Amino acid sequence: LLSLAPYREHVRRRGVQEVMIGYSDSNKDAGFLAANWALYQAQEGVAAVCRQAGVPLRLFHGRGTSIGRGGGPAGQAILAQPPGSLGGRMRMTEQGEALSERYSDPDLAHRHLEQVAHAFIISSARDAQALPALPEKHREALNRAAAVGRQHYRALLETPGFLDFYHTVTPIEEISRLNIGSRPARRQGERSLANLRAIPWVFSWTQCRANLPGWYGLGSGLMVLEPELLQELYRGWPFFKTLIDLAQASLAKSDLGIMASYLELVPQPLGERFWPLITAEHARSVAMVTQATGRALLDHDPTLARAIELRNPYVDPISYLQVELLRRRRALATESPERQALDEAVMVSLIGIASGVRTTG
Repeated sequence: LLSLAPYREHVRRRGVQEVMIGYSDSNKDAGFLAANWALYQAQEGVAAVCRQAGVPLRLFHGRGTSIGRGGGPAGQAILAQPPGSLGGRMRMTEQGEALSERYSDPDLAHRHLEQVAHAFIISSARDAQALPALPEKHREALNRAAAVGRQHYRALLETPGFLDFYHTVTPIEEISRLNIGSRPARRQGERSLANLRAIPWVFSWTQCRANLPGWYGLGSGLMVLEPELLQELYRGWPFFKTLIDLAQASLAKSDLGIMASYLELVPQPLGERFWPLITAEHARSVAMVTQATGRALLDHDPTLARAIELRNPYVDPISYLQVELLRRRRALATESPERQALDEAVMVSLIGIASGVRTTG
């Protein structure tokens, strides 16, 4: 594209080539580990092409608020970008549901913007230096881990019956009927994972307290790496450290004990098929994250750990109530007069859990 004279003139007049990086569908399609590594490599490639062509680059990060859609602390995300990809320019989205959390209080707004500005300045200064290339053994390690992680993630989604399991263990059908979000939950076409948008995909797994998009496939992928190499990657590579820290936040916020109650909504054969896969991968992911860090989950972030500990007793009862509401709602006849009242109660439970765990989609 940059070799075409008309397009080069267009870029010259604009002053910059902007490229948007999307985080949502890549995670939904390939899993947390493979998607993040693919996006890292994509940024490296785009930066290299623009640098070779002598064209200024500005990356536009279309992150969501949840970790499963590229969310997390903005400062960490900036510091984790590939060297040479910043170039003194950057754009990023701020999701509507994050505005009140980050900007409603002037002190919090200033603090958030300070962290973003600090990370941007540090990264820009780093890019101005002639930094060594990423060691080939680190790149090869992530290639191996991401391939295995993606394989395990896709194996879950492609196991016969997964779509039915997903539609019963999560409130995705109820979410799809609600008038929330700027777009329908599904694209046009048959009921399938391919037609489901990323926001309701993440939102539904958050509601049943699994947070599955934020960790599934990670444990299996990292198991192929030697423990010493795993710890070396965490200590010496900002991208990998941020990846692991985000994953441990997802794992710490997940509660498979609560999710087990949602199995009451699932036909027994489906529950027996998929529950062992989810619990085993969760255990592997926790084990690999703690092996990489050398510490228990969230030992590096006691504030978040304490926040989860304090708010879960308030959120857990809402989850149990939601299970009962979903059971009653799904058992109703199509024309039952109770439907509207139960729909409203389900919506209140969705809002309550989202507010409590501070994550939507």
